[in-house]
Amino acid sequence: MSHQATHDALTGLVNRAEFERRLTQALVSAAKEGSKHALGFLDLDGFKRINDACGHLAGDQLLQELSALLRGVMRARDTVARLGGDEFGILLEHCSPAKAVRIAEEIRKNISDHRFTCGGRAFSIGVSIGIVPVHPDGASPTQLIGAADAACYEAKRQGGNRIQLSGVPKKPSSAAQRLFSTQAKTSEKFSLPGGANADIRPAHPTLSGSHPQSGSPRTARA
Repeated sequence: MSHQATHDALTGLVNRAEFERRLTQALVSAAKEGSKHALGFLDLDGFKRINDACGHLAGDQLLQELSALLRGVMRARDTVARLGGDEFGILLEHCSPAKAVRIAEEIRKNISDHRFTCGGRAFSIGVSIGIVPVHPDGASPTQLIGAADAACYEAKRQGGNRIQLSGVPKKPSSAAQRLFSTQAKTSEKFSLPGGANADIRPAHPTLSGSHPQSGSPRTARA
């Protein structure tokens, strides 16, 4: 497969399709070898403000700068992807939840310390990060990304520029899957209930526990 097919044209990071392929491989290794991995969903805080003030070209430049910053923080074995817009994904292989939080905090601090200059003005930016463990009995790649997205949304809802550590979303039971198939034929609004909860106390002011949902919230993002 060509580099163009697997990477984002603007940032040079892995694209969403390739990220999901690698996440699938991580689920396989977790099932076969008992490996521990973690998934992170990142959404920039304040990107729209800079984009509106400086224009889309400046916004693109900022995304490129932050992509280079992310590459510098990540370990060689890990994957960082641009999932779309100002959203990024990280796949941390052979990484416990506690270590994932430490890496996420390093990312958060580096982005917070970054200053973007435009038109003689210096702008700061933050990032909200949702973290979920990659567990073979938890969910599909799509569900895992959705759970990390939901945790990220909760971090943003609590004020942003923080890390939200979430539990593994439950895989729907056979009965629930049959119910979904039946209901989906009659209603487009039907959705399966949320996943498992993790009662994890904050390790620092920017970390809190969350209750993952199987959906992917998109409102109130800035």
